[in-house]
Amino acid sequence: MAYKLGVNVNTYANMERGRVDINTSKLFAIGQLLGIRAHQILALADEMKEFGEHTWMPAVAKRMIRTS
Repeated sequence: MAYKLGVNVNTYANMERGRVDINTSKLFAIGQLLGIRAHQILALADEMKEFGEHTWMPAVAKRMIRTS
């Protein structure tokens, strides 16, 4: 995923952990790679944060893959 996004592995790991903000172009690219839309990622990320999940990206991806 990091390679496809054009970032190094550490940067991507920090994106997953919420330590690095993701700009819109990266968000759209992640959605494209996962076969989902950016607004779906944002909606689920918001839901995950409400429940105290801090490493939200992997959880969001898992939920999107399960529901596709």
